[in-house]
Amino acid sequence: MGMTFHQLCTNPPGKGSANIANRGRVISDLKQRTSGRDTAKGIELSVYRNGEDYLLFFRILSEEYKDLWYDTILYLSPPKDVALQNEKTISEYNVKFISNMPSFAFTYAYVASKQELIIDSFKDKFPDIFWTEAPKVRNPGLTMGFEKAILFCAFYLTEKRLQYISALDNLSKGKPSMVVLKQKFMSFAQKMKDYAEKKKAHIKAQKQAGVKISHRASGAKLVKIKKTPIEKKNSVSSITASRSKKPKRTIFSSRPL
Repeated sequence: MGMTFHQLCTNPPGKGSANIANRGRVISDLKQRTSGRDTAKGIELSVYRNGEDYLLFFRILSEEYKDLWYDTILYLSPPKDVALQNEKTISEYNVKFISNMPSFAFTYAYVASKQELIIDSFKDKFPDIFWTEAPKVRNPGLTMGFEKAILFCAFYLTEKRLQYISALDNLSKGKPSMVVLKQKFMSFAQKMKDYAEKKKAHIKAQKQAGVKISHRASGAKLVKIKKTPIEKKNSVSSITASRSKKPKRTIFSSRPL
């Protein structure tokens, strides 16, 4: 089916999608969460050029867990329409992608593969089940959505004005070595192990600190807290109740990475 970079940035689910009324809010939220990010603040980019194609290798820092990085790749190829081939931006370039971020793998990997949007060379970095079994619970409508693993990268490019071909050429490291890049791209199994370790360390640190964040207009303040027996009981009950609920159909989540 295919998708252009412009379509990725504006409406990845396609025409007639159910979320059309919320599209502006979703895009605004994702752009805000991408804004100001750079190497020091959680996005690293390596650019490679192969003929007229570009491979963009991103590392994205988790919004929630310290030192947890995800790998995402965008592969851009020029449009077949001769009239569009002299454009100065990648707006009409065809795009494919892949990411080891769990939200992408569990919800959109299968759909992206069926729509011929996956970079096939990296499929073996994931268990076969992601390509053979539909995510009927996580994505019952089997539609592409505003997936943050991919759109953080796209909006980073537009914010840094890297959608211009000349800008990508200036950053290009030349022809990519697929052997090296596949070694650099962490397998999904390894990433899930990494995720579990970082999450465990985060929970341990929070327990040791015994703090919660109280948001104020002037900024966030750390406040030490002690739960009462009633609060402890209520927190356990709420977790049990939330896990028993059936998942809702959605094509966007504002949950941190």
